[in-house]
Order: sequence, then structure tokens, then C-alpha cells
Amino acid sequence: MKTLSQRLDEYLVLRRSMGFDLSFDERVLRKFVSFADDNGFHIISTPLFLDWKANYGSADNNTWSHRLGMVRRFAFWLAEHDDQTEIPSSQLVTGRYRRRVPYIYAPRQIAELVAEAGRLPSPYGLRAALWQTLFGLIAVTGAARQTG
Repeated sequence: MKTLSQRLDEYLVLRRSMGFDLSFDERVLRKFVSFADDNGFHIISTPLFLDWKANYGSADNNTWSHRLGMVRRFAFWLAEHDDQTEIPSSQLVTGRYRRRVPYIYAPRQIAELVAEAGRLPSPYGLRAALWQTLFGLIAVTGAARQTG
């Protein structure tokens, strides 16, 4: 029987072969698997996740919800190889993404930004023109305006 660490290596190789960059996921999942190994867990289960959450450190529910998603994806894959694997419920941690409130620039601020962009130093002389043009286009096309 393979260890969770060995299964994690297989999982990461497979997902990366499909084009996923899992550098952050790998760090989280390695900590999860290490916690499981250190505490005598040999399969993924709801009690394992809850124990890890209780002992891993403080974070908000959005962070734990994201971590739960990573563990669940690994558990879904692992369940195909080990029928004892339990996939923790997505309802264990409720979190949601909250967008930041956008900052709306006043017309005077946009004019100042475009003017300041025109003063950017550049070894080839294009940086100022590029940023001044880009900010000007965003302003005149309304891409920076709030709709609704």
C-alpha cells in the first residue's frame, strides 16, 4: 500500500502533465499530508481535515475554504485508487470571495495620471509615450468608468 506522500507525488505529476501550475497547491497539500503522517492518518477523511484545520494555524474562512478545495480535489483523485478515501464535504468551511470595492478616479485625477505618465524616464524614450497612450485610451473609451 502506498503512502499519502507517494500518492500526492503521483497526483501532482498527473495534474502538471495536464498543464496545471500547482506550486501553491503543492505546498499546502504537502503540509496536509505531513500532518496526516505525523498524526497516524493513512487515508483522507473529514476528521483528518478538521483536525488539521484545528491544529494548523489561524486563517480566515476564505483561506480554509480554498484549502478545503485543494484537499477535496486530491481526495477525488485518490478515491479512484483507494476506496477507503472519504471526500470531505464542501460545506465544512464556508467562505466566499469578496471583490474589493473599486476606486473611481475623478476626471482631474485621470488628467494628472496621464500627465505624470508622460514624465516617466526611459532609456529608449518609449515608456512615457506608451503609458500616457494606454491611460489616455482607457480614460476615453470608458473602460475605467463604473457602469450601472
